[in-house]
Amino acid sequence: MSLVLRHDVYTREEGGVTVLENDDARIEVEGVPAREVRRLLSHLGGGRPLDGFTGIAPDGVRAITAALVEAGLAREAGDPHQLVDVDRFTALARELYPRWKARLFGQGLWKSLVDGTASFTQFAGWLLENYHFIEGVNDRLGSATAYAQNREARRHFARHYREEFDHGGFFLEALLQLGIRRQDAGNSLPLPTTLAVLHHMRRCARNDSLQYAACSAFLESTGGDRGSARAFFDAITRNYAPNRPQIVAPLVAHLDLDEDYGHNGVLERVAPMLAPITVQRAGAALEAARALVELLELWSADIAAHYTDPDALPRARSYGRYRRPAPVAATFEEVL
Repeated sequence: MSLVLRHDVYTREEGGVTVLENDDARIEVEGVPAREVRRLLSHLGGGRPLDGFTGIAPDGVRAITAALVEAGLAREAGDPHQLVDVDRFTALARELYPRWKARLFGQGLWKSLVDGTASFTQFAGWLLENYHFIEGVNDRLGSATAYAQNREARRHFARHYREEFDHGGFFLEALLQLGIRRQDAGNSLPLPTTLAVLHHMRRCARNDSLQYAACSAFLESTGGDRGSARAFFDAITRNYAPNRPQIVAPLVAHLDLDEDYGHNGVLERVAPMLAPITVQRAGAALEAARALVELLELWSADIAAHYTDPDALPRARSYGRYRRPAPVAATFEEVL
């Protein structure tokens, strides 16, 4: 029997117990190492027979998979070559994205930026790493354009690239308003998790343009998301720039420009170009987007941890070390 795990299932550890859940159900796995549970889950949908899985006793494998099926967190796999209706695929993605976004933005760094419990240095670090990520469009969208096998899709990605290539300037302007020098921002190195997000999207572009489009669609805000984004910018203005709203103004301008370009409909525009879409391709694309969400969670945690240190901004260009802070002439509080 081959099973597939729902794309909205999250796994975490709680006091030695592995928890698998989505918005509708939750199961707990006790007495089995979390590493082995993750290995088992990686087999689901991979076309590998579960009866050959080692690491968990056969009775344990049957008990876990039966519980997943009963809870509706997994189901028996169908024909991977069966075709999927394009509209059904995009509708499923649009159903999943809000759940993933609620989880990502409702915890950790993002929540602390909204409620003001993040430090000023963490806010500044968040800006800097976003600058590096937006600058990374020259890697990720360049790859998406180059690897697209479909001519229409290639033209779409090329146009998107032309519209996005200089958007790092919005975040650079915010950093300048914050008091970070241009040369320091340019000479700083992105955190490894920032690079991990970019490399993931490049890998998706190599694998299948549909995977890249699914990831890109998650990143691009929909109409409803834009209201939340504006509320987020209002909150960080109140918390970190009450007397200098010009720090956040470039971020709002970037949001407005993306809205003018209509970047929120990337999946609906690109998916028909890439048809026919099989069950296997659709599943791989949604899994790529889900993996992106997990990387973004790690990225957020890394920013919060690294930029707890007031001396972490900016960082010197030192390729031999992971986190060597650069000396700064003054603290941000002194600059402001």
